[in-house]
Amino acid sequence: MKNPKRTLALAALLAFCACGLGVAGETQAPGLTGNPHGPVKDACATCHGPQGWRPAKIASTFDHAKFRFQLDGTHAQTACRACHVSLVFADARVACVSCHQDAHRGELGDDCARCHTPRSFLDRERMRRAHQTTRFPLTGAHLGADCEACHVLHAGRMYVNTPTECVSCHLNDYDATRDPNHVSGGFSQSCQDCHNTMAFRGVKP
Repeated sequence: MKNPKRTLALAALLAFCACGLGVAGETQAPGLTGNPHGPVKDACATCHGPQGWRPAKIASTFDHAKFRFQLDGTHAQTACRACHVSLVFADARVACVSCHQDAHRGELGDDCARCHTPRSFLDRERMRRAHQTTRFPLTGAHLGADCEACHVLHAGRMYVNTPTECVSCHLNDYDATRDPNHVSGGFSQSCQDCHNTMAFRGVKP
């Protein structure tokens, strides 16, 4: 059975918070505890009910976008405490790398949104558009290639200074070609002289 005195006390406290009082940094009545969330002016009832502080139930009217970070995609399904390690909400940082390990080791900067979206880390269309601004725009079969097919870890780097010469990826194809034999025939290793990115077969006239 619920404790009626406890329920009444919680309801009174929620009403008190809803009036904009009890916020850290503001004048409080003697004996009241400051807001554990820091300088937050939202009513306590936005997340808490008279039944108890836990579990928190976020009201549908709460707009996270007002606090510098809109919840889209998988972020909307993420538990609050996954990002809000501290109960002081203002301490949460909004940079992607503050929550996500940088798999690119800083090579591509900290603006993950250039290639990724909250819907999925593997947004190939956004990655393709970003790649078109590099010194090696993707065309033909390269558009469907896996990133790791060309971007391999070498000397601590995987993206910066990736070679753009055809043979850096296709030397094995060059060496294995027998009709005609490219090695014995002294063919140029500049594959684009005879081929295009649509397919190796179908030599340029």
